[in-house]
Amino acid sequence: MRETLYKFQRDLPGEKFKVPLFKAYMYMLLKALDYLHTECRLIHTDIKDDNILLSPMPDSDIRPFANYCKASAQPRYIREEDGRVTYVSHDEIYGIRGIAWPRLADFNACFPLLPDGLCHLSPIQSHRCRAPEVLLGIPWSYKVDIWNLGLLTWNLLGNTHLFENPIGDDGEYDAHVHLAQMVTLFGEPPPLLLKRELLCRENKLDGVILNPKGKECKTMNEYWGGPFFDEEGCMIRKELIKERKDPDFWEELAEKDLDQFLDFAAGMIRWLPENRKTAAELLKHPFLFHEG
Repeated sequence: MRETLYKFQRDLPGEKFKVPLFKAYMYMLLKALDYLHTECRLIHTDIKDDNILLSPMPDSDIRPFANYCKASAQPRYIREEDGRVTYVSHDEIYGIRGIAWPRLADFNACFPLLPDGLCHLSPIQSHRCRAPEVLLGIPWSYKVDIWNLGLLTWNLLGNTHLFENPIGDDGEYDAHVHLAQMVTLFGEPPPLLLKRELLCRENKLDGVILNPKGKECKTMNEYWGGPFFDEEGCMIRKELIKERKDPDFWEELAEKDLDQFLDFAAGMIRWLPENRKTAAELLKHPFLFHEG
């Protein structure tokens, strides 16, 4: 495989995807995700641009690089204990050349899709990629992957993140800050989600786990530093809610494309997981087929 999607994007003009290429990549990623969910019955839990690789280059492009490697000393690490040699990987060979298609990778954090609508309860996903149900300690399922793919749309089209770096005063990840950013963008969570959070607040984990700050935790609410909302459904740390700012890449989308894109993205980025569309449903969205 070639470089990560993140590295590939750094070589694009303005480090942004043009709309036609974006649509093609999203279509292929949705096909991969639909296969993962329906055929493999797996939840990826860590979809981001660093976990998507580009398809291999043709032999005609790789051969000159291979010859160069044979003729030149390559960076390597030699383990002292047994002399084992590990060569440093090359994530960029010749920049953009030819057609490269995305491949979903890094399945080491996968969870099985449980039968009968059962869900998991554990910490997952990269910091700024976490779905609201994960942060609120609510059992989660495959719709966390749909949330992640929705966030990726902002990365690819605008070279930006929907959420800023959610860190607290100590410079570490802070779920309060992250949820406040969600409230800034989407408004208050629906009452149903808050009711679930309240009901799940004391759900015990299978065992004690350490949170990122090294604290022993028996519940997910404790793990993320909750509670986040009071019994009336109001955010406890209201001072973290900021003024909303719209993304700056709208001008790159034609008017009809913009309306369809917003509807497409809204099918993935929703407070309630059951309101997010499946990969199979998103594959039929007109945004992917409209030639703007």
